Amino acid sequence: SNNQKERPADHRGDMSGLSQQDHPEVVVATSGRSSCQTCGESIGKGEHRVGMVGRSSGVSCMKWMHPQCFALNMRIEYAPTGRARCNADRDGALIGKGEPRLLMRMMKTSCGGEVVAKAQQIYKPANAAALLTRYLSVEGVSVTAATIGGLDELEAEHRQWAVDALEGRDISSREVPVGTPATKPRAAAARSGGEAEAGGSEAAALPKPAAKSAAKPEGKPAGKRAKKAAGAPKGVASAYTLWCKEERQAAEDA
Repeated sequence: SNNQKERPADHRGDMSGLSQQDHPEVVVATSGRSSCQTCGESIGKGEHRVGMVGRSSGVSCMKWMHPQCFALNMRIEYAPTGRARCNADRDGALIGKGEPRLLMRMMKTSCGGEVVAKAQQIYKPANAAALLTRYLSVEGVSVTAATIGGLDELEAEHRQWAVDALEGRDISSREVPVGTPATKPRAAAARSGGEAEAGGSEAAALPKPAAKSAAKPEGKPAGKRAKKAAGAPKGVASAYTLWCKEERQAAEDA
């Protein structure tokens, strides 16, 4: 029936057909029950919303964001490795280390206050141009290809190439720029599983946990002699130390 065909799109039916490689989709909310994964505010019935496939209780399901929140989540950066492929060209060449790449992300604030990527897709800028035009043209979105997050962190001579690619201009005759990737905390790479080799689900960098204090607990004995004398009263320990000195002096005098 028509209702059965529409159920996966409305995300109340069988989720087996969903993949985290599916491009984000723009739809009109059929109810006012969904909320934005990024800002937490409700998405009104009849409003546009952008969905990305995420995971919940081990099941693939669609997660929703306001179009503006989704656009603000996007980021362009230099690829930190050369192991990822473009989500729009999964049989194509790998994105070289240091080459500009576009991240489409579903960001969410955790209970601990950390902003993390719950879903992420990686694109070569030129391959994302058509998708980008659709997302940024939704009513209420103020982000443009020239104001996407991270552009100001690229080298000055690389920014125009990135903007031209994102806007769909022909860059085939221009050399792909290569820059220096930002250094990510090692702890973040470990928690995210590293670079997504398939090219679409690399987790965003997480804040590095605070280093353990190097200060010793108050009152903890320091050194072997102190450890031996730790259980003795202060006077006994001092007498023992004095006796040791006297014994050494006697040995030297002999």
